[in-house]
Amino acid sequence: MLHTQLMCGNCDVIFAGAPSDAQIQYAKEQGVEYELTPIGYEAFVFFVNSKNPIDSITVEQVQDIYSGKVKKWSELGVSDFG
Repeated sequence: MLHTQLMCGNCDVIFAGAPSDAQIQYAKEQGVEYELTPIGYEAFVFFVNSKNPIDSITVEQVQDIYSGKVKKWSELGVSDFG
């Protein structure tokens, strides 16, 4: 919605996540071109139960968790804990 407000001229600047491909395409259709200026990056921070023995995971494992490929700690080599 912020992107729409910018395209309609209701504001001059917004602080938001990068626009999606669909938002960029819609802006082009409206004759608007975004000028993107990154000012920071998002980060993921993971917290686990203190009894969980895992001390690190790879980027690929994080991707597998978020994609639903990995559903249990045991799939990352962690035996039952509790």
